[in-house]
Amino acid sequence: MAYIPTINDIRDITPLLSEKLHFDYTNYGFSFLKRRFTFLFQKLSIKKLSQFIDGIHDGSLLDDINYLFPIPTTELFRDPSFWRILRQKINKYHSDKKLVFWLPELSSNEELFSLLIIIQSLNVGEDVKIYLNINNPQSKSELLSGYLDVKNKELNKSNLKRLDDKLNEDDFILNTEDEYSLKSELLKSLSVLDGNFTEAQPPKNSVFMILFRNTMVNYNLRLQKTVESSFVECLQPDGLLALGIQERISPNSNEYFLFNENESIYKVIK
Repeated sequence: MAYIPTINDIRDITPLLSEKLHFDYTNYGFSFLKRRFTFLFQKLSIKKLSQFIDGIHDGSLLDDINYLFPIPTTELFRDPSFWRILRQKINKYHSDKKLVFWLPELSSNEELFSLLIIIQSLNVGEDVKIYLNINNPQSKSELLSGYLDVKNKELNKSNLKRLDDKLNEDDFILNTEDEYSLKSELLKSLSVLDGNFTEAQPPKNSVFMILFRNTMVNYNLRLQKTVESSFVECLQPDGLLALGIQERISPNSNEYFLFNENESIYKVIK
């Protein structure tokens, strides 16, 4: 049976992990940390705390932690109304300038692949560039293979129809008895940034929209403000930051204003 980390264990782990991975793990919400570290200890068959600490010190567990710690998006086109709005904006603005997107944390492929399917459906791939951060080899391998979880096949198909019932799944997804994946030709216009998003970022003033949905809900206010500020420099004037529909920008922010309340989309002030 895996070891269950205590409050004191988490207080010992997070500063060390912050030092090794160059990201502030001490300012996540504690209840989230408790759930994720319990999950990590189970997945990695950690029997005692020292085993985990040693794996951080010697680096043997860091790739696994980077891969398993974020909560994955489990379906394509989660919150279809958001994707309909985004599709309208891409269709409206792509001819004016090259649209640059940034996904700072690739917890799984579904968010990125939803964006790629929209780009393909509009036939605007030449007008779009996508930056994404990947900090472990397993996520990179899953990305390059177009990996999708077969358990969500029917849900993905349903969400695509909710987005636009004229779209044909077969145009975007390889769906056979042996394989369920995004077609390789859609994996274009991608620029992978190695490392976490506080260290590796797109060029200044280049990004049209940052997709960072359902992530900051797990931060405390201090970390949320730090991350919000770190995005400002990369966004174009009037660039957009998309959060999860239950998330809001930090109170009294002077860096963003609300652009679309229903979908929690904010516009940068610069």
